[in-house]
Amino acid sequence: MRHRLFVDVAELALGAAFSAIFASPPHSFDSTQLGLLLASVFVGGAIGSPAFGWLSDRYGRRLALQLSMLLVAAPSIGAALSSDASSLIAFRLLSGMALGA
Repeated sequence: MRHRLFVDVAELALGAAFSAIFASPPHSFDSTQLGLLLASVFVGGAIGSPAFGWLSDRYGRRLALQLSMLLVAAPSIGAALSSDASSLIAFRLLSGMALGA
């Protein structure tokens, strides 16, 4: 349970950093894009939690955990390489699904 609290607090800190970085030049996002960027990981968590719970019940916890770790790693690399706001939002949504697991 403590690790989940750590992930939530770390995500809040990352959201605050994203707000500061992407609200100022040269990366000025408009308010809608910034809101989507900050909310995408939480929406992904709300989708990923029941989805990975079902997957865990159906196919086992080990497989669900392995897929979750893969889903954390691949979108993180994609987010680092993203060049526009929409791809960054999509990759953070996918990362949120894994964090929700």
